[in-house]
Amino acid sequence: MKKTLVAFAFLMGFAIQLQAQITLEEIWKKGTYAAQSAGGFHFMPDGESYYSLIYWKDQPFVVRYELSSGKALDTILRAKDFVYKSDENSPSITIKPSQVTISPDGKRILVATDMEAIYRHSTVEKNYIYFLESKKMDVLSIAGNGKQRYAQFSPDGLKVAYIVDNNMYYADLQADEITEVQLTKDGAKNQIIYGATDWVYEEEFGINRAFYWSPDSRRLAFYRFDESKVKQFTLPIYKNETYPVSETYRYPKAGEDNAVVSVQVMELENRKVIYDYNPIKLKYDAQSYYIPRVKWTQSSNYLCVELLNRLQTNLDVLLLDMQNTTSRVLLNELSKTAYVDVEAKGDAPIFLEDQTKFIWVTEESGWMQAQFRSMIDGHVVSQIGNFENRQMTHLYAYDEKKKLAFFQVCMKPFEKEVVAITGDNAEIKITANTRGNASVDFSDNLKYAVYTYSDVQTPPVVKLINEDGSLLRILEDNANLKAKLAGMKMNYPSFFEFKTVDGTTLYGYNMKPSKMKKKAKCPVFMTCYGGPGSAQVEDRWGGANFMYFQYLTDLGYGVVCVDNRGTGNRGAAFKQCTYLKLGEIETIDQIEAAKYIGKNWSWVDAKRISMFGWSYGGFMASNCILKGADVFKCAIAVAPVTDWRFYDNIYTERYMQTPSLNASGYQNTACTLYADNLKGKFLLMHGTADDNVHFQNSMELTNALFAKNKSFEQYFFPNKNHSIAGGYSRWLVYDKMTKFLQSNL
Repeated sequence: MKKTLVAFAFLMGFAIQLQAQITLEEIWKKGTYAAQSAGGFHFMPDGESYYSLIYWKDQPFVVRYELSSGKALDTILRAKDFVYKSDENSPSITIKPSQVTISPDGKRILVATDMEAIYRHSTVEKNYIYFLESKKMDVLSIAGNGKQRYAQFSPDGLKVAYIVDNNMYYADLQADEITEVQLTKDGAKNQIIYGATDWVYEEEFGINRAFYWSPDSRRLAFYRFDESKVKQFTLPIYKNETYPVSETYRYPKAGEDNAVVSVQVMELENRKVIYDYNPIKLKYDAQSYYIPRVKWTQSSNYLCVELLNRLQTNLDVLLLDMQNTTSRVLLNELSKTAYVDVEAKGDAPIFLEDQTKFIWVTEESGWMQAQFRSMIDGHVVSQIGNFENRQMTHLYAYDEKKKLAFFQVCMKPFEKEVVAITGDNAEIKITANTRGNASVDFSDNLKYAVYTYSDVQTPPVVKLINEDGSLLRILEDNANLKAKLAGMKMNYPSFFEFKTVDGTTLYGYNMKPSKMKKKAKCPVFMTCYGGPGSAQVEDRWGGANFMYFQYLTDLGYGVVCVDNRGTGNRGAAFKQCTYLKLGEIETIDQIEAAKYIGKNWSWVDAKRISMFGWSYGGFMASNCILKGADVFKCAIAVAPVTDWRFYDNIYTERYMQTPSLNASGYQNTACTLYADNLKGKFLLMHGTADDNVHFQNSMELTNALFAKNKSFEQYFFPNKNHSIAGGYSRWLVYDKMTKFLQSNL
């Protein structure tokens, strides 16, 4: 009896747990541990200086700095310049700029203010133009509702193109005057869009601004979306009014109709469409294709358009000839086993000044490779570098004069470096890191680059380097954050690997509890994302999430993260093995990971393991508690997909095909099918205004669990989107999570 009481007292003591050295308020409210970046760093047209928008004593200034030293050279705009007065009888408007852009010729400045978010990536704002020679501030546009989208200078700096109320416009800026010209007229909300994309192209193809200046500034190519037949989705918005208002937009779900998309090219001098690339006119079915990329070559006579079939297995790269309005297939890429990953190709194709070849990026070999290809027929001229059996993750730039191509390459699946490949395929390390993650952002003339490095123990260090990697100066070293962390007892992640029962090697990291009694068994908080091509197990600074994990280890929890099959950085076969069955293999891997640590790590209490995830990770957490009911004691899912029929078609069909073609795949991966399996504790959280993963997903899972008489916890956030940000909402998410863990793990 006495022995039993001692054990009970120990367990009760552990349940009370320790006092964390940091607080949730510091992480999510105050930003106490937020790393600084070198934000606002913009290269000047001369390539030897840069400019930044700064606020001093709450007043805006645009300052130019010398690149090599960081010395302030001059103040381009002062607070007194940010004033607009339409005429002598009108009151002055003081402008609080959100961002500024200097024209390519350095003579004009685009000033954006009053920015509003539309969806996760798109914005609308009010724009002004400041003429540096005449020192005059003028409003860019007087059309429509007074706000514009995606205002962008032409290459010669004499024009700005933009969108108002879904129509294309441009402003002629010659003689320090603004002449506004409307190019299209039938644009309308939820009907016709010019120059921007619909929701699904923005989210899944990463395109926001969908218009493109020709190199000679005489022509403008732009998308046209007819989304009138796309089904609408309505989000209720609660504003303490008698009836909720609603936000309705077009959202094509798996198997449903897309917008009809075409590309038009307009000659600005006469405002005539000189090329209308419309696959419908070429006898394509309206629902059979996507146009994921549009790009001018080095010539204003040739526009490159990519045409992708709906199942995303066949990609044609086309050249449109503006002179004779013909097109030809420059190259074709076909995947016989899964899908063509357009986003993984980055900025490719890259067209070269000699106009005889271009650079293409492909993973046809099983690993991402870069190739020189012929502009005549697209055949492979030569391969750039050798990236077999290691992942090339990014093609940054190609210096045509020096014949140097710059890449980010994996040293290990969780470590990345930057290398240059010479004309004779020799490899030069641009960054000296032997661990961690490095990336660069080059100036237009490729003489300089902003280099960013971090690892799990090092907050981001941002440097200005020469093209050869030599240091010019430190832009940001996060010394204050490092000093703050140095005064704390930090618990940094350690990397590990293990083999699944079928012999697959998986990588993970773990953080042991900060204080463990000898031979104590501790609960474990597992976290994952797990989606196709993603990576969570990386040797880089983890930001606020890492600080939350540190907080948990201070409370006595271990933290473990494992990248399952289907994630990135390990070649096409590893990434594509989840094709047609999202969630099946990934869940098996996470269950195996939990079993592995429970069996092989002496400090892990195998009966007290939880799983957490957000978005795709929420889908994974739901699957783990439903399919791994005997392994996971509890799970937390935030904004989860629970049935792939409810998610958008571009993402879902890339990995699952359509519901009609893969009915069993959709059926078998729906979380609702496994509701009766729930044994452990489950917390479900979601924002009611999530335009990405609809609240519908959580409600349908709720229905399924209720139908099986299952008890679980819910926590919903009115009017919050997929990120559940703003105010104290993010703090509330993690506060609720922590209390749930303390009660159930």
